[in-house]
Amino acid sequence: MSLSHLIILGIIILIAVPPEKLPEIMRNIGRFLGDLKRQTNGIFSEITQDIKKDIKLTPEDMLKKITESKKEDV
Repeated sequence: MSLSHLIILGIIILIAVPPEKLPEIMRNIGRFLGDLKRQTNGIFSEITQDIKKDIKLTPEDMLKKITESKKEDV
């Protein structure tokens, strides 16, 4: 979404949402974005740890891992 889309969306929300509900809605949006950020950070840290483990492997270890995964697939 571009900045102009966000501005238009904000104006529509200000018109459609009654002023007394606006703080509650903004609080809920903030919580949702915070939860989303925490979840994605957890996923990225797990992926980074897995990549670092694989980088430390020697070529022989990588070949063993590949052959083991092929055996499991069969």
